[in-house]
Amino acid sequence: MKNAVSKLLVLVTLLWAPLILAQDVQELYDAAKQSVLNGDYQTALNKIGDAKYQIEMDPNLDPNGVFKNKLLPKSKTLPTQ
Repeated sequence: MKNAVSKLLVLVTLLWAPLILAQDVQELYDAAKQSVLNGDYQTALNKIGDAKYQIEMDPNLDPNGVFKNKLLPKSKTLPTQ
């Protein structure tokens, strides 16, 4: 019985983990938005970068591309000198 409970716990954890991480992306987006409103642009850029990194590491966090394609600004690379 204890083994069955352990397996169930692992299964539930695996199913809920993407939802928990997706919430982190939403929280990063919300924090970035608040930072922009407060005029703290560097923090906003850091939060956006963190959100993009999480999505790159696990595309399942943004399966429809809402954050990556619509909500998060596109990165612009500056020319090197």
